[in-house]
Amino acid sequence: MKKILGIFMIALAIFSTSCKKECVTDVVASFTVPNDYNDSITFTNTSTGGKTYLWNFGDGTTSTAQDPPAHTYTSSGEKKVTLTVTNGKVSATSFAYVYPYMQEQ
Repeated sequence: MKKILGIFMIALAIFSTSCKKECVTDVVASFTVPNDYNDSITFTNTSTGGKTYLWNFGDGTTSTAQDPPAHTYTSSGEKKVTLTVTNGKVSATSFAYVYPYMQEQ
């Protein structure tokens, strides 16, 4: 009977982060859309914990304002509006669909 000797290597990796209180920071991205709108919509930022803001209005335009002015759309139809809020370490994104329509002139 033949004995087989083997060498087994076991690797153990332990990851640890030493993190102080400022490492855990909540960022919440949120905004409201008025119930009644046409081609111009005023979005209200209700986010918390953010330092920078990026709005994407779903029509190819963006804004970095915390509270952007009313946005006027040039075409009707569904638009996905997103707001990304960042505090330098953590980011969060919220979205909503709007359906602007053009007013008759």
